[in-house]
Amino acid sequence: MRRKTAAASLLAWVWAVAPAPVRAAPATSTDAPAPPEAGDRLEDPSLVHLLTLLEARGFADPRKADLDQLAALLAAAQERYVRGDDFGSAALLYEATAAPRFAHLRAMPAFAAVEYHLGVALQGYGATRMAAAAFDTVLLRGADGAYFGPALRRRVDIELARRDYARGLASLQAVLRRAGALDGLAPYDRDELTYLEARAKLAAGDRKGALASLAKISRTSRFSTAASYLSGVILSLDRRFDEAEAAFCRVVDRGDRDPEAYLVDRRYFPVRDLAQLGLGRIAHEQRRHLFAFYHYLQVPDDSDYVAEALFESAWTLAERGDYALARGTIEELRKRFPRAPQAVEARLLEALIILHDCEFRQAEQAFTRLIDDLAPVLDHVDTIRGDPARLRALHTELRRLRRGERPATGDLEAHIVLLGILERDPTYLRLASEADALAREAAFLGRVDRLAAQALDRLTHEDRAAAFSPQVAVADAAERAHDLERATDRLAAELRRAEARGVDSALVAAERRKLQALAERARALRTRAVRTLLEAAPMGAAQAEDLARFLAAERTRLARVRARAVDAAVRADAAAVRALRARLGRLRGKVDDLLGEARMGRIDAVLGAKKKLEIEVQDLAAGRFPPELFGTLELTGLLADDEEYWPYEGEYWADEYEGGS
Repeated sequence: MRRKTAAASLLAWVWAVAPAPVRAAPATSTDAPAPPEAGDRLEDPSLVHLLTLLEARGFADPRKADLDQLAALLAAAQERYVRGDDFGSAALLYEATAAPRFAHLRAMPAFAAVEYHLGVALQGYGATRMAAAAFDTVLLRGADGAYFGPALRRRVDIELARRDYARGLASLQAVLRRAGALDGLAPYDRDELTYLEARAKLAAGDRKGALASLAKISRTSRFSTAASYLSGVILSLDRRFDEAEAAFCRVVDRGDRDPEAYLVDRRYFPVRDLAQLGLGRIAHEQRRHLFAFYHYLQVPDDSDYVAEALFESAWTLAERGDYALARGTIEELRKRFPRAPQAVEARLLEALIILHDCEFRQAEQAFTRLIDDLAPVLDHVDTIRGDPARLRALHTELRRLRRGERPATGDLEAHIVLLGILERDPTYLRLASEADALAREAAFLGRVDRLAAQALDRLTHEDRAAAFSPQVAVADAAERAHDLERATDRLAAELRRAEARGVDSALVAAERRKLQALAERARALRTRAVRTLLEAAPMGAAQAEDLARFLAAERTRLARVRARAVDAAVRADAAAVRALRARLGRLRGKVDDLLGEARMGRIDAVLGAKKKLEIEVQDLAAGRFPPELFGTLELTGLLADDEEYWPYEGEYWADEYEGGS
């Protein structure tokens, strides 16, 4: 099976990292070997051919490298990675995978470190497809290699992050089968595939099969706690609560004396918090409210699931009848996490508790405020779903939030509430992540092309204009047009915020028309550029007669790969936007249900207040007084006709005591 990825065109990095040219005698064109055939290894035949030409013409060190030089190159690449230069780290390591001076070292086990760290650098940059190819190269060396296990774990992590579990499992199994390692995996390596297999079955709806796969994962696996938690989730869905509770307890009860308690990674702590929530939900379902409250309290304050724990604590306390404590828990949720997805439902719960306490006027006000806040959200969702520009702007905003950026200030209150109640959707997240990864790889190739242009300039000793390539210019235009489309989305969001702050609507409308025209021009430019590159006839780089022509032809090939990457990123982005629209449709139904419950609650509050007033009138007519009047009537009855009662106001004036001194 031949390997052909976007990494195949990364041929110009040697110019950024190569040692000083060796002043060797120039070779004739007949000394240049033909490009090698593509194989199963990571190296790109074109890159190998280019570096061979560089050596033949005296532009690169032709001496064979030894293990010390390989170790020095690896150390330099790791230093760049630690400094945050993922691209530079990958550039150094790619040189080792293709330069002829390292060819005799590639079969050695020590070279697996270069391939593994190349995958790490690419993964850090965000080029996950290229990183997967690098890790696959390590896996193809066989299970006896020192980097086989780390490469397999990182490869599994990539597939878990992409969320296309079945496809990722099939791809990984194919690589291991080619390496002859699939049937003889060590138990801890087998657990990696078994967990991925369980996630694939669960995503396909095969609960029984997923449960069977999860049961095979050993206690020494890094996925042991995750497997126990997912088993508990599946058992809970099947209403096998006792077994589910036992599964969750296996997660939270890993004692300090148990050696297996330390066989965890960063996944353990969020999974532990989820297991506490699972135990609380089972206890809640079985109406063991104090047990449920106890488990919710075990979620630590620094957890990502504190808001969920507070909300569900309030629910179980309300069902138990501890209304005052439930309201206090809701108040804590409102103060600490005002934009949490649970905040809106918590307000509805609080209003229902107030209604249950027969505080009808206060309950009516709470329901009214909730309706006033939610009704605009419903209209806002309808507006976004009907406007492609607003839908894409929301997609852009969610992308920023996924990166950890804070939401912009000045948005409509309805939009802020919408961002708070948008639930996580696996399909949308998978498509959006895939689009971002493809865009990163296109940008990665753009950086490579800039290095290629510098290399060509150095090679020909001409000015930069001499290195101009029409195909590369078109690829640059496609990428810049894509960036411009994203920029117009951000500017459209700024215009909406300006309109919400009261800026003249006519001025905003005029700017919006200009922005829309600019976005359409950018979209048309990107479409034409991609079509031009994809439909153009390929150039035969291998038939180049000299190094300059070869490098120029490779830049053209690189431009075509970039065009495909940009086009794939745009299509994945469009699919994510469609998934977001469907997600908003589901959210609209949820908001509509919440509004319906709030309206019914307000009706109950009004009817309750009316009934309470009727009862009070009947009691007064019969000579019975409501409890709240007892103290007032008792004091009034003790006063003479010429006396007046002054209630205590909470403080004494200093002059009452100092006036006579």
